Amino acid sequence: MKLIGYMRSFLFPEIAFPFLYFLFLFSAFLSYNIESTSRFLSSPSIMSYILSVLGITIFIISARLARRIKIPNSNLWVIPLILGGFGYITLDLAFSMNPVVKIMISGGFAISLWFISKNIDKVALLTYASFFLALVATLLILSRGVPILNPVFREESAVTPLRALFHGFAVFSAALLSIHQNRRYILGVFFLAFLGIISGFKSDAIAILISATIAGILVREVKTRDILAVFATILFILTIVSTYIARSSYGEWSIHPMLYIFYRMGFTFSVFDKIVAMSLPFGVTFGKALLSPSQEIISTVVLNYDTPHIITSSLFGPGTLDFGILGLILTACTIGALLGIFHEMIEKPVQACLYSIALTHAFILVEVGLQPTSFIFLFSLFYLAIEAREKE
Repeated sequence: MKLIGYMRSFLFPEIAFPFLYFLFLFSAFLSYNIESTSRFLSSPSIMSYILSVLGITIFIISARLARRIKIPNSNLWVIPLILGGFGYITLDLAFSMNPVVKIMISGGFAISLWFISKNIDKVALLTYASFFLALVATLLILSRGVPILNPVFREESAVTPLRALFHGFAVFSAALLSIHQNRRYILGVFFLAFLGIISGFKSDAIAILISATIAGILVREVKTRDILAVFATILFILTIVSTYIARSSYGEWSIHPMLYIFYRMGFTFSVFDKIVAMSLPFGVTFGKALLSPSQEIISTVVLNYDTPHIITSSLFGPGTLDFGILGLILTACTIGALLGIFHEMIEKPVQACLYSIALTHAFILVEVGLQPTSFIFLFSLFYLAIEAREKE
């Protein structure tokens, strides 16, 4: 089908990612001109738009240049240890738990990553194992309550290791499920998205659906009705589910469900605008924002909240808050180079799945902003893609 061929061409990182980022900017711009949303928002300065365009331009250049980089295969065994160490640091920054527990969690992550790398060619095993682990993580979360029904519990669950476990294994399983020809596997993808919704993780549910769709497009001839079903579900999440969560969190909500996405984009970009106003040219927090697993530092430093809250600030927000223009440039270079190398490495279905997960995660970062867990997640996928290259 010509349509699938066009969609595969669109999924180059230097095309798909800038398109989504400019869609984010356009949605934010509309929110400042729609009466129902503009009264809750402050219009950003032209400088914030200029810096966003600069960042995307650098991203495109980095993604294209990165295709020339050849990644060696020596000493890869050390990567799970390094990422496990970063996992320990992230846990230490986010939670006041027993050091032994932190070692067990980060060590378990390193061992799991190594095990997956050694079995990366066993698609059926990885599909069922990751699906099972995502289900276990969900059951452990739900054993304490249903996050979507409890705003306080939902916010608490958002930054727990269980949430990270669910996200990682759910999107991996969904991408692998989508490359199977049997349509029954597609039901598994929607079931995982449902688990994400009831767990209160909208972005996880959307990531599951998008990563599965991208993997399906790259690997096989997906049905148009499947793609339409995915986008209809995403629209439902971004309107009805998002409005329900907003009403339960704030008690009162007057924005129409179809306008929620515009308000959300407008709010996020207005936060970035405030960051630009206070951070140019050299930044103000010098690493604290990029090292904040929950991005709560933005609520206190930028918005002057008395009680910390999770606040989104767009892809370039944390880096700009830390290091000004240099932080924005480094963010664009890092994400652009990673995705460029990822796409160039696609040779096998499992590598296409890993790329689809990485690209989807970058899509989410457009609004959410970089976090330490994002670096660990992206470099874990990168490691697995290199390992897959060596498997027959």
